[in-house]
Amino acid sequence: MSSYVFLLLVGVIIDTILSGIFPYDTSYLTMSVVPQLTFIILMLLTRKCELKQSLILALIIGLLQDVYGNTTFFMYMAINIAMVFVAYFWTNSITDTVFENFFFIMTILFLREIVVFAILHLSDMTRLSIMTFIIKREFLTILVNGLLFFIARRLVDMVYQHLDDKDIALRKNEKIAWINMNLKEERRN
Repeated sequence: MSSYVFLLLVGVIIDTILSGIFPYDTSYLTMSVVPQLTFIILMLLTRKCELKQSLILALIIGLLQDVYGNTTFFMYMAINIAMVFVAYFWTNSITDTVFENFFFIMTILFLREIVVFAILHLSDMTRLSIMTFIIKREFLTILVNGLLFFIARRLVDMVYQHLDDKDIALRKNEKIAWINMNLKEERRN
């Protein structure tokens, strides 16, 4: 789990840097980009993690987004947890191809942004129409995060490769220890 937390922290750092490059316009007078690399990484991790681990990570990331973003409190935490459930049950029926993962991430990201809009609209935090929201925020957000998907996919693959290498080394050491234990036992007899 520590590798997952480290990966998500890398995502938070990159999101923060990108947020500085692409300023966010809360008035929606101009088009805005909301980098979601951390969320994309979370969704890709959900594909292979246990549900409990994914929910804990979603809770932590959502809480960070709520505290840092100054929107309605617990909104992103609740949305991230809901999206983990959606992702967890959806990923049981798709394979691990780049195309399917890309479609999966873009759909989940679009769904998340629509839920954010609905909550903001219902709580009177925005008076925008859905079309204005899609044009001013959603369009560039989906486009930029579509490119960020490939970075996220590479980072997640690197972490899984690292974990596989550690697992192979552990098994090899366990096998050697088991062989040595059997040799000692044979020598006693």
